[in-house]
Amino acid sequence: MDPEDFERATRLHHASDSQDGFRTFPHLPAGTYTLFLVRYRRADGDDITFHREVFQLPATGEVTREVVPRWQPLASSG
Repeated sequence: MDPEDFERATRLHHASDSQDGFRTFPHLPAGTYTLFLVRYRRADGDDITFHREVFQLPATGEVTREVVPRWQPLASSG
């Protein structure tokens, strides 16, 4: 996901502006969420890796997560 797409996606979920690498999503309901990060390492997009993690948001309180990506190669479709 390029930076512009990320900005559009975070605005859809009413995220606050980034400060020191933090994003805040104050209006998400309780439940199970999946975070995906995608990294393109070459200009032609030939080397794509991703990070995926599942986490729970409680009905009350604030959750702070430190995301430490464990990059995995994206399987080739060709």
